[in-house]
Amino acid sequence: MTVPSILVIEDDPDIARVITTILRFEGYDFTHERDGQLGLDQARQGSWSAVILDLGLPTISGWEILDALRSEFDDTHPPVIIISATAEATLREDALSRGAAEYLVKPVTADVVARVVRQHVIPDREL
Repeated sequence: MTVPSILVIEDDPDIARVITTILRFEGYDFTHERDGQLGLDQARQGSWSAVILDLGLPTISGWEILDALRSEFDDTHPPVIIISATAEATLREDALSRGAAEYLVKPVTADVVARVVRQHVIPDREL
C-alpha cells in the first residue's frame, strides 16, 4: 500500500511544525513549502493525496493557488484543506465554492487536523 503524500503550504514556522508533526505521527509523507509560488510549483509537479493550504502567503496567496489548481486540474486536483486565521463565514463559503474540500480555522487541534486529513485522503477509512 502506498503511503499518502501531503503538500503543506504554510508560511508560519510554528503552525507548519505542528501540522507536519501531526502528519508524521499519522504516517503520511509530506513536503512543506513556505512560499506561495513555490507551493503552487510543487502542487503542479507532484502527485499529492491532499494539499494543506494557508491563505495568507508570500508571493502569491492561497486563494490564487486554489484558483490555479481548480482551473488547471478541474476536478482531478487533490483535496485542498484550508487552514486559515480568518473565521468569517463568507470566506469559508467562498473557499468551498472555489474547490476547497475543507476550511479549518486556526488554532486547530491535532485531533481535528488528523481527522480531516483522514476523511479526505482515505475516504473509505472508518473514523
